[in-house]
Amino acid sequence: MNDPTTPLLFETYNSSDKYMNHANWNGGLWERVTFDDDGIPKVQHSHGLEYVPTTAFHWGLVCISKWIVSGNQSNFDDAMEIANWAVANQSENGGWGWYFNHSFHGGVLGDMYSGWYGAMTQGLGMSFMARMYAETGNESFKQSALDAMDLFDVHVDQGGVLRMYDGQPWYEEYPTPDAGSFVLNGYIYALIGLHDLHEAFNSTKALELYTNGTDSLYSMIGLFDLGCSSSYDLVHHSVPGTAPNIARDGYHSLHISLLSVMNVFENDGFQTVEDRWIGYANEQCFQSPNGANQ
Repeated sequence: MNDPTTPLLFETYNSSDKYMNHANWNGGLWERVTFDDDGIPKVQHSHGLEYVPTTAFHWGLVCISKWIVSGNQSNFDDAMEIANWAVANQSENGGWGWYFNHSFHGGVLGDMYSGWYGAMTQGLGMSFMARMYAETGNESFKQSALDAMDLFDVHVDQGGVLRMYDGQPWYEEYPTPDAGSFVLNGYIYALIGLHDLHEAFNSTKALELYTNGTDSLYSMIGLFDLGCSSSYDLVHHSVPGTAPNIARDGYHSLHISLLSVMNVFENDGFQTVEDRWIGYANEQCFQSPNGANQ
């Protein structure tokens, strides 16, 4: 794996090819992850081991990406385990649920109780299941990918992932009940998933959700710019007086990598931001016209 603090910049992207850098992942996932007898990852939390669908889809994308690159049958078999699990564990509303309570950012925005859904999970699931359909032609994988869109039209207070920010739609990685969290990396993963659905199945619904969501990203990306780094989320906008949640180096690099993918889709529409944030990664703070750091 590459140094997580060094941004990977993507100049190409193919919705039916390997996913980002996942083909280059080595070994398993991370320290807190183990696998059950069917090859499905479980994550160690303070209260015990839990199935986390986001982790499952990251692993599925690793496996299918390695299969696409190498043709190694064991990678394909591992990917099929995740795909079959995804079909069996998808709710009627198209969601892959987190079946344990979660308190984001210390619970300052309210606690999420077992059975909640997140846009990042849905987006990664779309990207994975679209690739699994491309490799197998299995119609249940296609339907699963398309069904994953349904929660993007459902507001957070109704159990979905949609929240509005100043009249603009945002797809929440963490559907915090009291106010918006607006996590940046999870949002872009969701947009990539919607893009993959449109490319794979010519879905007009996916294109509409992607376009509306990308318009919001254009409008809101500046809110995440802290002048010397990026913000992980917008809790400091949701809770007055809260300090910005400055992205750790690894997450700041991930923001840059994800923006580089968006630049492939958007004809370099986010290039100015990407370049400025690369500067931040190299400890170059933004200088205002009067020479002061911002």
